[in-house]
Amino acid sequence: SCPGSRRHRACGSRLLEGQSEVGAHLVAEDRQSGPSEMEFASRSLRSTVVAIEGGKVTSLNASENAIGDHGAERVALALAGNRALVALHLSDNGIRDAGAELIAEALEGNCTLTALHLSRNSIGPHGAAKLAAVLASGALAELDLSDNRLGDAGAVALAGALEPTARLETLDLRVNSVGDEGAESLALVLARNAALTALHLRDNCIGDAGAERIAEALQDNTHLTTLDLSYNHRLSRKGAQRMIAALEASFSLMTLHLRHNKSDPEDEARLQAALKDRRRVRVLTVWYPAVADAPTSVGGPAVVCTNMAGEQVAALEADPPGGPAALH
Repeated sequence: SCPGSRRHRACGSRLLEGQSEVGAHLVAEDRQSGPSEMEFASRSLRSTVVAIEGGKVTSLNASENAIGDHGAERVALALAGNRALVALHLSDNGIRDAGAELIAEALEGNCTLTALHLSRNSIGPHGAAKLAAVLASGALAELDLSDNRLGDAGAVALAGALEPTARLETLDLRVNSVGDEGAESLALVLARNAALTALHLRDNCIGDAGAERIAEALQDNTHLTTLDLSYNHRLSRKGAQRMIAALEASFSLMTLHLRHNKSDPEDEARLQAALKDRRRVRVLTVWYPAVADAPTSVGGPAVVCTNMAGEQVAALEADPPGGPAALH
């Protein structure tokens, strides 16, 4: 198994006073005494439902409210008739498959909501399968399911819904125990879908086989601009090298993260050569076992070197028009 690193936080929340008609934000509140956790969750849920049913709020952040599946059901009922909400954040709420399924059913055919954030919940493959139907029929452009329990089955279900006509632009599946099977299905998406521009697969279980399929798909993909494969510890140096080859072949990739994977200082020269004439690439993050000899010239894109703690130790930015590059 390849468990995620999620740590749920218990919290209560309140609706910020003085909210505008176009946005509402529910924020967590640390407290030593006062109303119980259940009371705070109940109040926050009521505020959330009222805000949605009011039909004036376009962006609602109700994260960290411990509403659970029961609260998700209430939210789903309110969503069914809402055509004003554009962005909904329900992260860190203890929502499981049942709650995710109800929200997904409420959003089928919804042509207004474009961003849905459900990170740090307990959504598994069944919930992902229901949400996949929303991708196929709705207007979602951004879906954040990071730090859940999707596994390969969940990733496969989501990938299957991303047909060429799907509108999704950003898919965040960090910390979900996604392995090679899930990565291979997502690679097929890259080969056929022209909308997806950002794919976040950090801190999963992807190895060389999955990276190989993604790298192959990137050779023909002309739309993906951001790819994060950091902290996939099953990815060997061979897999990292395949991603470097993909960078060499890709005409669209602007940001590639390979932090804390197995690479080698010898790859630095190849990276610099790959990037030298690639003015469109702006960020490349890698980790080398030795960073004492940080790059001093790349001739264009940014190279960020990090140590094992993920701390930036050197960054070379692209030459500004008419000016030299600078090492920070």
